[in-house]
Amino acid sequence: MTRLAILLFVFAWALATAPAQAQECAEPVSTGRVTAQVEEIENAWASRRREGIAAGLADLLADLECVRTPLSPQLVARVHRARGLAFVVEGDSEAAARAFFAARTADPNLGMSDALAPPGTPVQQLYVRPAPELVPLPLPPPRRGRFLLDGHDADTRPANRPQVLQHVLREGQVKHTWWLDAGEELPQAPWDDPHRDARLGLRLGGLGATAVGLALLGGAALTAEAHANPNVPRTKDELETLRDRSRALTITGGTLTVLGAGSVGVSFSGTLQ
Repeated sequence: MTRLAILLFVFAWALATAPAQAQECAEPVSTGRVTAQVEEIENAWASRRREGIAAGLADLLADLECVRTPLSPQLVARVHRARGLAFVVEGDSEAAARAFFAARTADPNLGMSDALAPPGTPVQQLYVRPAPELVPLPLPPPRRGRFLLDGHDADTRPANRPQVLQHVLREGQVKHTWWLDAGEELPQAPWDDPHRDARLGLRLGGLGATAVGLALLGGAALTAEAHANPNVPRTKDELETLRDRSRALTITGGTLTVLGAGSVGVSFSGTLQ
């Protein structure tokens, strides 16, 4: 029973810590890697390799989430331009125009090189399409640090064009990077949860209660074995004492285990809103 209690506690601990671990990247992605991925997409476009564009874009968007340094407006603009080229390949000209608009907004000097789209071509015309009227949305500041939108400090965000949003801590480290499409909702950042401390307290307290409860249940099982052992002579009073002790340990241990597991469950639920 003691081994089972240890295994159950280890399982509960893994359950409690798994969500936090899932949000972490195996390793941070450098801005140099982002630059190289953008260049791969541009080269695939110039050589008309549609599969290379799709594969490169999938890698780029996945790696953006693991960028841990602020991105410059110039690099963000190239990310938007690469996304626009991918939209062109997908046949979505409106989404491409929005991505190109985001690129021009982030870096007005970027432009569309002749190697990517010669003057007068449909892609060049999409790139220079007149900008729509900006539709701003509020950007509530995070509890810690600040937001960078397309490489710039911002307290609003556009509703009608994509954007690269970064959560920068006071130390200058980027906690997370998102590529958000036009109209996409802001992600729920777990480190901005106003009930984070309460959740952590419930989680740790629940794990502690579960551990104690399982230990008591193990003690109850051992006491019950001692009570039922015919090889050890015991008086009636001793047997009653062992029985009462086993019952008390079972009740207390079961109660603590249930309460502890419930506390861990509540810490992951939406109850604390």
